Amino acid sequence: MSGINNFQQLTFTSYTPPLLNLNQEGSPRLPRKENLSAYNSCPSNVPQEPGPPSMACPGNASSPPTSNPASLAHLQKLMTTTLQLLTFRQVLAIPGVRRLWIGQAVSIAGDFLAIFAVLSIASFRMHATPAGITGVSISYMLPLALFSPLSGVFVDRWNVKYTMIASDLTRAALVLLLLFARQLVEIYAILFAISTVSTFFIPAQSVTVRTLVPRTGLLAVNTLMQQTILAMRLVSPAVAGALVGRFGAGACFYLDTLSFFCSALMLSAIVINRPRGESDRSPRSAIRDLSAGIRFIISHPGISFVTTAMAAATFAISCFSPLIAVFVRDILHADVRTFAFVSAMIGLGLIAGTQLVRLFVKSRPPRQIVVVGLAGVAGATVLMGAAGFAIMLATGAFLMGVGVGLLVVPAQTLIQSETPLPMAGRVSSGVTSLISAAQILGLALSATLAAAIGLRTLFFSSAALLAVIAALGYASLKPRKTAVACMSEHLPHQLAKAA
Repeated sequence: MSGINNFQQLTFTSYTPPLLNLNQEGSPRLPRKENLSAYNSCPSNVPQEPGPPSMACPGNASSPPTSNPASLAHLQKLMTTTLQLLTFRQVLAIPGVRRLWIGQAVSIAGDFLAIFAVLSIASFRMHATPAGITGVSISYMLPLALFSPLSGVFVDRWNVKYTMIASDLTRAALVLLLLFARQLVEIYAILFAISTVSTFFIPAQSVTVRTLVPRTGLLAVNTLMQQTILAMRLVSPAVAGALVGRFGAGACFYLDTLSFFCSALMLSAIVINRPRGESDRSPRSAIRDLSAGIRFIISHPGISFVTTAMAAATFAISCFSPLIAVFVRDILHADVRTFAFVSAMIGLGLIAGTQLVRLFVKSRPPRQIVVVGLAGVAGATVLMGAAGFAIMLATGAFLMGVGVGLLVVPAQTLIQSETPLPMAGRVSSGVTSLISAAQILGLALSATLAAAIGLRTLFFSSAALLAVIAALGYASLKPRKTAVACMSEHLPHQLAKAA
């Protein structure tokens, strides 16, 4: 259970930037600094748009603009070659990224097998009530909400490679304890312990990605991770069901333990060159670092908005998603096959949404894509709430998946690209904490809200919440100069000055 949450995690053109090559370790290397100094400036009075380097002004300078057509044409050509986003193949050509992805793919597969086994034991052996099954999810999400912010502080100070390896080995041992669980409360305790250890792994993995991958490759890596999770989620139920039916639930736990060992083995071969944090390790400095991470999330317009958007979407979806089966049974008067069909459409929508990101990212900054995704989830929720037959509900489920896909990947990429590396662990953990708290709150309130206002009204209320946040996000978007416009004004002067 390697820290999977509902929002974790694009094939771009196969064009390889001529100015991008590989160093001796196989990692992408951007042009030499002296080659970039001519266009690494931008006036301080130009508002900067949060996002990848291709979306924002790269720096500040006071040089006056000029409008030389020849220089402008050269600039546009230079921009298209230098700031080209990396593809899946290019990011997987980085040895560290490739090993991290293989380890996580195996670990995620093991996690889903273990989750299926836990639910099968709780449902069929222990005969848990719906509230007891919900408790399984809450027991895993609670440490992520409570402990993640503080864990991120230590991750920013520790060696992230050893932190991830220790986390994998510890969780491998904890998963084996599930073999001896005889009561539901024992499952709760073990999942709580596994999740507590995961609060260190999740930010350490985020820091590792941020360290290994250039900013132009973050979108591809996030999409790759997200689609890997979705693929495992689609395949694992059938595999887990066959394993449990043939060998029992214990087989899934053994395989999950092996997956953690595989992840640790892959991580041991990764070289992570990360600057050391500050030397002050006192408890007071830990509180200061924690406060600094929280202030950064709140004060950064882009990160605060996408974090709010993801938390709101998580809360709204958690309110009604556990009740989709009830909706199918009581309102549509359909059977389990319809419920399975609707659930599959959500997964297909997620895959489609992550693929659509590449069509938007070429011309839109991440915040705009997040707004589109949030509005899409709101509209899809309305369609699901108004559904009177199965096809309409399945269509809404598919569109909801598309909206979530458009929301997640740009949000993750923006957070990673805009966060300074020394506080990447704290910011990642803070975002995880808020999203986990929103999910717990939604799960806890779903049954109560459905009983109080009805299923359809619950869908419509959730959609209204998302629509309000999407509208606020849209209102906050202001026309801003992109990097191309900014550099178009100032690069010719820099080139002339250098000549």
